[in-house]
Amino acid sequence: MCIYLGNQNDLKYSSQEHIFPAGLGGMSKLPAKYVSDKFNNYFSKLERLFLRHSILSIPRQIVGSGKRGSLNINKVTKSLINVFKHAEKDLYSLGYIKKGKPFEIPHIVFNKATGEYSAGMDKNISSDDLETFINQLKSFSKLRVRTICFTELKDDFIIGIQNGIEDHYDCFIAGSDPLSHPFNDGLLKRFSKILTSDDVVRSTDSFHIRTHQNATIDDNFFRCCGKIAFNVLAHLTDEEFVMQKEFDIFKQWLLEGSDHEGFAFQDSSFDDDFMQIFPDQSHYVFIFKNNHELVAQVVFYNYFNCRVILSKNYHHPFDHNGFICDWQDKKEYIFMDYLNSKSQNLNS
Repeated sequence: MCIYLGNQNDLKYSSQEHIFPAGLGGMSKLPAKYVSDKFNNYFSKLERLFLRHSILSIPRQIVGSGKRGSLNINKVTKSLINVFKHAEKDLYSLGYIKKGKPFEIPHIVFNKATGEYSAGMDKNISSDDLETFINQLKSFSKLRVRTICFTELKDDFIIGIQNGIEDHYDCFIAGSDPLSHPFNDGLLKRFSKILTSDDVVRSTDSFHIRTHQNATIDDNFFRCCGKIAFNVLAHLTDEEFVMQKEFDIFKQWLLEGSDHEGFAFQDSSFDDDFMQIFPDQSHYVFIFKNNHELVAQVVFYNYFNCRVILSKNYHHPFDHNGFICDWQDKKEYIFMDYLNSKSQNLNS
């Protein structure tokens, strides 16, 4: 029986649910047949936005973890492609952030009014990458394009091409009105011919870069926090516990969103001294009872804090507890076990 969808017909269970998403470094999983494929498939779209577009996308690209929770430098999280502004000069480009450092992708800046252009790429990109960029310019119509609206560009348009940064796109066009961009096969073939014949590519070696990114905290963010909190509750208790009717309205909110608002909100009521108990940069969920509400405090990177109400009408006893994901050291703990261990270490 799926703990989220109940006893629906024809539910399948091909994989186990991570308590914390693997993209945040989560390792432990709920037992098999706790979470159905149907629910996972529905929620995976929200979790993709949660990891790539929410406020958590910023620390993920600065400190980690990487793809599927990996700490391997080759799999660290990259930001989405964004507009870079060069602080020392009035220049713009396209690139991404990895481990807090900016990397430009091969690009061309073209001024629609004057016809002037410049080309640039990161200083660490090889001559083979430049050749690939030139060849891809010749087949623009085959590329998967994402447009980026950036009002400061005015008459300038930027086209950048890079495989392997975003899942569904390899070409990126930025402008104040990017849909009106001038790029077509003819223009880009002309650029590729010029780039082949002349040494006109600028390096970013001497530039300090400011990146412009958007990150959100919206209803989908809170629903993903709610799912993590409920996963933790299921891990701390059992299937029978989380199938109680007191959680039905909460589950409906997870599935439907804003029709049932008020289950989660930003909250900073956790005491700083209490937060110092946890491992550096860790994620954790602490669940407790507050009058007749069962409440979860969800914290990411020991900083981003959200409160989730799992039940607004819970009259049964509940002993507070929680779950900690120390993704940097690849360890996870039940909160009370972790607290008792720390107390024993201090007393020894």
